[in-house]
Amino acid sequence: MSTKNVKKVIALILSIITLFVCFSVYASNNSLLSQNNFEQEALYLSEEDVFEYLGFTCKETPLQDEIAKAKSLSPNGIILSAFGTDDFFSDFTNGEYGGMYLDDRGNLTICFKENSNSYAKYAAKTQKPLGKLLKQSGEVIVDSLLIKEVKYSNEELNELYDYLYDNFNTFSMIDGFCVDIVNNKVRISIFDKNDINRVEEMLPDKYKKRYVSI
Repeated sequence: MSTKNVKKVIALILSIITLFVCFSVYASNNSLLSQNNFEQEALYLSEEDVFEYLGFTCKETPLQDEIAKAKSLSPNGIILSAFGTDDFFSDFTNGEYGGMYLDDRGNLTICFKENSNSYAKYAAKTQKPLGKLLKQSGEVIVDSLLIKEVKYSNEELNELYDYLYDNFNTFSMIDGFCVDIVNNKVRISIFDKNDINRVEEMLPDKYKKRYVSI
C-alpha cells in the first residue's frame, strides 16, 4: 500500500488491520501494521475508536449511548472487553456490518450489506462516496472515509469461517482458510487443486457462494 501521498496514515489495530483473519495447519498469523512501515507518523485507531467517531460524525445518539454504556462497564473507560469489537457493531446494525479496512489509496473503508438500511444511512451521513470522520470536538480524525456496499455481512463470513474451523478435520484437503474483508469472501487454500469439487460437495448449500479457492 502506497502511503507517500496520504496526509494521514491510519493504522487500525485489532481485527481491522488484519485484512485476512486466517487459520492454517501450519500457523495462525495476524499481520500488524507498524509505524515503522510508513515514512510519516501513523495515527493508531482501534475498531472501537472508529465506531465512536462514526457516532459523533453521524450525530447518532443511540450509537453514542451504547458506546458510553460500554465504557462505563469497563475499568478506566477501556471498552475493549465490554465493547466486543465488530460483534458490537454487527449487533447494532442488525447483522448489516461488513467489516472495515484500509484500501490501497489509504481510505478508511467501512462496509455494509448491499441495499441495507445501514448502508443507506451511513453513506448519506458521511457525504457519499468519500467523507470525513470527526471527533466529538469537530476535529477531523480521518479525512478519507469510504462507505462501501458488499454482498455478505461480517456475520455471514465469520459463520463460514467458524464452520470450517469446527469441521477442519473433516476437510482434510484444506490447508488453510481466511476471512478476506477486502474481497468480501472466505479464502480457502487447498493442498491439491483437483480437490476443489470435493470441497464444493461437502459444504452446506448456504456457504457455497461465500468463498473463493486459492
